[in-house]
Amino acid sequence: MLHKVSYLRISTSSFCLYFLVCLSIILTISSCVCLKTSQLRQYSFPALQQEIANPCAGVILIPGINLRPDALNEIANQFISHGLRARIVSLRKPMLSEHFSGQQLADVWTNQVRDGYQVLREQLPGKPVLLFGYSLGTLLALNLVLEQPEDKKTLFLLAPPLELRMLPSFLLKLTRLLPASVRIASAAPERYRIQPWTSVAEYQALDSMRNQLDQKLHLLSQQRLSGVVLLSAQDEFVSDSGVHEILQRHIPKLEQHILTLQGGSFVHLMLDQYSLGEQGWNELSEVIQQLAQRLNC
Repeated sequence: MLHKVSYLRISTSSFCLYFLVCLSIILTISSCVCLKTSQLRQYSFPALQQEIANPCAGVILIPGINLRPDALNEIANQFISHGLRARIVSLRKPMLSEHFSGQQLADVWTNQVRDGYQVLREQLPGKPVLLFGYSLGTLLALNLVLEQPEDKKTLFLLAPPLELRMLPSFLLKLTRLLPASVRIASAAPERYRIQPWTSVAEYQALDSMRNQLDQKLHLLSQQRLSGVVLLSAQDEFVSDSGVHEILQRHIPKLEQHILTLQGGSFVHLMLDQYSLGEQGWNELSEVIQQLAQRLNC
């Protein structure tokens, strides 16, 4: 009888924990959606500009989780206007991806970024190819650096989730307890997201990449790297002070900029003039111009 009672208590405790995990994630994310999604319903992204025939360099742009590739069009156009050839990687999920683990999905995305980078390098032999990453995309960019240490690389990291704030960090760890196939209401506004939900597998992929990169960060200090990192002190998800400390320790060659967000509707979504506000967008554009000049563009 004692064994049965003990088993019942454990089962009940596990169920309560599982329920609280699901509820906390859904309520937190849904609140973001309710507050912010309605503000962007009328917003659309510009088309990519026509590139010059002989670009001075290339740039691969890597988006974040469940982010429409064309959400990076405004940033891509900034690079194009300075003479670069821009290619946006689409982080496609394969068929039956609902059965993928987080690590399997991370491997798929890693291959997609590697392939996109290689194609652009072949199109621009002898010319530099800049790695631009936003949020999750910054982890994929850094992973590519570690995969190919023999090449000198220039990075542009926007809101890298190397260190998260307390609540997002807690919620991300809780997704380890959930089945990968579970879908959670997306925190991204309607105009920016691919789907209205994000699978737990995608969050688990983010968690897996963060953990793996954390163990390899010391290797980045040995790489031939240059570039910039853009952060915001108001970012709801990324800890700017935590990221600053990590970069100072492992990649001090990267310049760090804190964007001034005034009038923008969002913080972590530092992607365009609408989300950044006029001053923040002007600051980002200036950083792109300076980086392009260093690439002799």
